[in-house]
Amino acid sequence: MNNEKHILTYKDDVNLKRGDIIEPSLIEAIERSSLYVVIFSPNYATSRWCLDELVKILECTKKYGRKMIPVFYGGVTPSHVRNQEASYADAFVEHKAKFPNDEAKLENWKAALKEAADTSGFDSQVTTYVLMVFFKRVYWPESHLVKEVTKRVLEAIRPNSSPITEGLVGIESEIEAVDKLLETDPQRNRVIGFWGMPGIGKTTLANSIFQKIDPDVFEGRHYIPDFAVQLKTKTVKDLQNELFKVLLRDDNPQDIAFGHKLSRLRRLRAFVVIDDVTSASMQALEELLDWKFCNLFGPGSRMILTSTNQQVLINACQEVHQVPGLDEEKALQLFSFYAFKKDQPPDEYKERCEKVVAYCGGNPLALRVLGVAFYKKKLDLWDMKLEKLRTLHKKDIQDLLMISYNELSRDEQSAFLDIACFFNHESYDFVTRVLDEDLVTNLADKSLVGIDYSKGKIEMHVLLEDLGQDIVEAETDPQKRTRWWEVKDTLDLLAKNKVNIEFIYISFSNSNYLY
Repeated sequence: MNNEKHILTYKDDVNLKRGDIIEPSLIEAIERSSLYVVIFSPNYATSRWCLDELVKILECTKKYGRKMIPVFYGGVTPSHVRNQEASYADAFVEHKAKFPNDEAKLENWKAALKEAADTSGFDSQVTTYVLMVFFKRVYWPESHLVKEVTKRVLEAIRPNSSPITEGLVGIESEIEAVDKLLETDPQRNRVIGFWGMPGIGKTTLANSIFQKIDPDVFEGRHYIPDFAVQLKTKTVKDLQNELFKVLLRDDNPQDIAFGHKLSRLRRLRAFVVIDDVTSASMQALEELLDWKFCNLFGPGSRMILTSTNQQVLINACQEVHQVPGLDEEKALQLFSFYAFKKDQPPDEYKERCEKVVAYCGGNPLALRVLGVAFYKKKLDLWDMKLEKLRTLHKKDIQDLLMISYNELSRDEQSAFLDIACFFNHESYDFVTRVLDEDLVTNLADKSLVGIDYSKGKIEMHVLLEDLGQDIVEAETDPQKRTRWWEVKDTLDLLAKNKVNIEFIYISFSNSNYLY
């Protein structure tokens, strides 16, 4: 059900043995979650781990104002949980014998169970019971309970003010403009393109719109991030199977005949976003969708493509929306948010901030990165930084970002280049086994690297990735260049030169250079 309604869920480790101490990773997941669904089964109270988890959940509901939805399942009633009756009574007899000198912990668990039982939730015996027919009880199937719980979850995570756009300066007006494009010809399929320079906010806008789409309106939704990047490690068939799996809600779409899949898709109202389409990836896009954009999905379907190449979108879309830079007022607000953690700068800094904003040209990425670079800096240091800005003859965003790069320590610069050349989109755990974790988090604090905790991945903006690779490629002497990642270049280098190389990282997945 969570896949059908596109709810991002975290399920604790089903392989963890009963009674094990709660894992730090689970504590972190609870801290980050916005909603909690607790299933009280007959054996729930036998696990010390589950009880500790419940205490932590209740702590977060109070600390962050979050909601918890209890579900009383398998014959368990709220009374059993509230008063530790039936199997819950037996469980606490065992806990008391196991922890005779830890009465405080036992009382803490009991208090947590009572509080949870007093919270509005679902009693499976009540929810599935329908009525008496000829003195016989009739029940809905358990799937009805799942649907009711899902409905409650959706209601809980759709607050009046959308958290999607919180802190995204200037995004609301852009969403309104795009909504008008999406609402045009509601019974016909439409493909909309988002075009603009790197860092201007195309991906942010596309993601914001995708997140706010009502899943009850579109029967299938799918988001493909970093399309051009994914093609380096995945085949078109891989991406197509992922697309069909999500839209058709089928775990094994490859087992279905292609013609049958197309037939099902043409009856489906879908919403699909494909981010970062390049001229080089256009052929793959044609293969992915059979280039039948308007006929592939059911009536009223919508697709958004993002690209820095306007011609790519003109050829593929009915309408292209240019994502503009922020105006001076919004740009100052965004820069101030990162430089001062306020909507507006202090009076004594305002003139200097306006100069920075002018150099950024309304580019949100530049404003964010430079805002972090100026954070907590005294006036005299601001003047030094502004002097560096004045030496720039071009408004090229990479030149602006170089200011932040040049102020990194040598070790931080090395880690930045490693991530840009080798580790973007890789697992956070993997990267921090190779690189010092403090260096990675330092780069994240300076907005030079992103950490997607929900996916456990390193996510560096493509503009910053290009910057790092350009820095390395500027080492024109092959014998002095320290990092290589393209297969052909690396093999040619090793064949022709004797060099001292710090790092080679090659993916052979889509390469013709296998030996």
